[in-house]
This record gives sequence, structure tokens and C-alpha cells, in this order.
Amino acid sequence: MAGPLFRRVVARVKGVNQDAELTPDGFAESTTLDEKTAAGLTGTGKLEPTSKTFGLEVDDEEIKSGKASDAASDDFADDDEAVRDIPMAVRRIVSMTDNPEELTLTFRYFVLSILFIVPGAFLSQMSYFRTTSAAYSVFFVQIASNYVGMWLARILPNKKILGINLNPGPWSSKEHVLVTLSAASGATYNLAYAPVSIAELYFNEPMNPAVAIFFMWSVVVTGYSFAAISRQFLLYDPQYPWFQALCQTALFESQKRERNNPTPISKNQMRVFFAVFFAVALWQFLPEYVFPMTGSLAFLCWVAPRNP
Repeated sequence: MAGPLFRRVVARVKGVNQDAELTPDGFAESTTLDEKTAAGLTGTGKLEPTSKTFGLEVDDEEIKSGKASDAASDDFADDDEAVRDIPMAVRRIVSMTDNPEELTLTFRYFVLSILFIVPGAFLSQMSYFRTTSAAYSVFFVQIASNYVGMWLARILPNKKILGINLNPGPWSSKEHVLVTLSAASGATYNLAYAPVSIAELYFNEPMNPAVAIFFMWSVVVTGYSFAAISRQFLLYDPQYPWFQALCQTALFESQKRERNNPTPISKNQMRVFFAVFFAVALWQFLPEYVFPMTGSLAFLCWVAPRNP
């Protein structure tokens, strides 16, 4: 027996009132037997698969209730073992395609890495010797390096110096990601600063600079070694995504679409992002830096320094 939704559709196509009395087979009483036969009804009241119902083609396509039937839902095959265990949120954000010919270790990458790592490491290390710290976020590097990289791609000449091409092509996403990863790894403080500083500060045992450098370098390498051991469980398992990295990946994808295929949607996304970014930056900058600085100013002493 036809359902109520089907009866309403047939009634609308027939041109009758939806409130008209319908027979159990879903047609108004005014529908004749010839019309039912032309509609493709069998003796049991069922529709033939390829028949026409008042100008509406009914073919063999299966319509699934409550599920998207567009092509976008078929982009990721669930029978693929490499994709099956990846959460849907990750699939919708992270690109599953790779271009092996995309630029990676270029002259621009090394220039931007030095540009963002050196001040970031200095600020991060200096903040541990001060009561107030200056934050150096990796999101700042991710945003700034994108525009600086595109600027370098426009102004650098396309020629080789000592076998190195200064401008091999447009600014690529892999260069952008590598600069951000390098800054996230290098623009931080070193964990071995504490024993080096304590030895000189409390025990009057200054460490040789070369020994201190190699000691701090060995601590970093040891940390990366332990990270490599645990990456099989913490990084490669798709069931446990790092959501901060997922946020950065979404920003990478938005910046990539804005560079390669600028659309109104990508432009609006970046406008909203920058509006929120400047609002949050202003909200954090005023109470954390400006207000404490103005509160520490002795204005009356400046006006009358000799007044007892």
C-alpha cells in the first residue's frame, strides 16, 4: 500500500486537491482504470520499475532515506582500508590527494625558516627569565609566512646562484607547511637551559659555551628520539586525531584555496578569520600589556620629581 507522502505527490501531479479523498491505492476517486493502467500499476497496485507515472520517470535508481545522494558523499570509499578508520571530521578537512611535484625545500623555505625561528627562539627563551612573557604563537607564523612567501614568489628573480634557484615557481602549500613545522619545532625554548643557568647562578660553575651548546643539542635530539618511538601510537593511529593540528590543517586548506582558486566562500572565510583574529589580539593585548604598563607609570613623580 502506498504511503501518505506518495499519495500526496501523486495527488499534486494529478492536479487534484491534497485534501481530496484517496483510495487505498493512493489515487483520487476520479482516477479511472485506464489512467491507472497508463500509470504502470499492476494488479497488485505496485509500480513497474521503468514505467511513467503522469510524466514522472521512475527508473532503477535506489533512493536512500535520510542520506545524501550527491557525488560528494562518494569521494571517500569506506571499503578502502587506508580510509576506513579515519574519522569523518578528518576526512572533510584533510585533503586526501598529494602532488609529488610540488616544491618543498626551496631557497624561500630556508629564508623564512631563519626569519621566523630566530626571533621566536629568542623571545621564548627570554620569557623564562622574566616575570612577564611575550607569546610567540605558531598560528602567527602560519599566517605571516603565507603572505611573506607569496611576496617572495613575486619579487625574487627566477635565476640560479651556486646551483640554487631563488624562485623556482609559485608559493606552494608544502613550503608553507614546512615553514610552520620548522617554527613550531625550533622557535621554542630549550629544556636544558635550567641546569646550565642553575650551575652558574647558584653554584658559581659557569659552563663552557661549546659544552653548553652540545648539551642542549643532545637534550633536543634525545627528546625527538623518544617522540619517534611513540609516534606509532600517538601519530599514526587515525582514531585519535590531534585537534589543534586539525585546526591548523583547516587554516592551511583555506589559505590554499584562497591562493589557488579564490572563491567568494574562501574570501569570506579569511575575512571572518582576520576579523576574529584582530578582535582577540586586541582583547588580549590591552589587559595583558597596555594596562599593566600604564598602571606602573608614576605620573605624579614625572610631573613634579622634586616635590617632597
